[in-house]
Amino acid sequence: MIFAATVQHAQEVMESLPWGKSAIITGNTPKAEREAILHRFKHKCLKYLVNVAVLTTGFDAPHVDVIAILRATESAALLQQIIGRGLRISPEKENCLVLDYAQNIERHCPDGDLFNPEIEDKQHQSGGDVLECLCPNCGQKNEFAAKINDQKLPIDIHGYFIDLEGNKIETEYGPQPAHYGRRCNGWMPNKDGKFGRCEYRWTFKPCPHCEAENDIAARYCCKCKGELVDPNEKLVADFIAHKKDPTQIQTDRLIDVLASPMISRAGNNCLKIVFTTEYRVFTFYAVVNSRQYRKFVEIQNDIDTVTYQKKGDFYNVLGYNNKPDEIKSKH
Repeated sequence: MIFAATVQHAQEVMESLPWGKSAIITGNTPKAEREAILHRFKHKCLKYLVNVAVLTTGFDAPHVDVIAILRATESAALLQQIIGRGLRISPEKENCLVLDYAQNIERHCPDGDLFNPEIEDKQHQSGGDVLECLCPNCGQKNEFAAKINDQKLPIDIHGYFIDLEGNKIETEYGPQPAHYGRRCNGWMPNKDGKFGRCEYRWTFKPCPHCEAENDIAARYCCKCKGELVDPNEKLVADFIAHKKDPTQIQTDRLIDVLASPMISRAGNNCLKIVFTTEYRVFTFYAVVNSRQYRKFVEIQNDIDTVTYQKKGDFYNVLGYNNKPDEIKSKH
């Protein structure tokens, strides 16, 4: 089972799968067609089943032994549901392979335990305060959860951070709100004289096709219905963010390595190893005759990649010659 991010993404995935052995199901698939596809899949007439947010829960095909996740989710519960599609017991089925191409497991289950995810307290993170904001469009007073304001920046009546001169603090996405609200909750008459929800948005995603303002989580434009989310761009952005954070496990191609003996503060004989990779330069200290020391000395002339992680002020080497991190393209 393959879980795609958008309908277009799913269609692109289908282009890479063998004809006659694959099928796709989306929210727009007619009921009769969907039932026929699921019947064929459950009876193993189809090998690959691609879907977009419709088979994450309530679907049972015990023979499924591969789950490919090509979409990100901020919900640990939904991640468990997706993986659960492959955890049913079935004759001659020994295990299930989970292929997570969007770092969901790393994000929600950093210790690798899928059944004990880390669930963040969003309300606690926001500081728990409520900010009253006046809509610039309709005048409605809105109450939103306030963002943490460690710098004690002033806030205008509309809920935006401002500088000492009273000007809104601009970002690459527009003025920076001091709260987590997205759209005004007020109602006002439209062109036809009927009341509808105010369309003012504090944060929005402009449509690249018609420039309409959309919710930042929207996948399709509210006006022209054009696609707003490019799964490949999202994966590229996630990759760049991952490589910038050395506290996440990294595997880089090695450009240079320099080792020199030294004495540690504790008086131990050590090897100071300076690794230069495509993304950073870092130092690792290996105590003489330790397992890590012996491993490095054994293969130091044949190292192509280094796997490492920063913990506190120091780097820890986790292995060598593993597959380097790469951008996982939707193609």
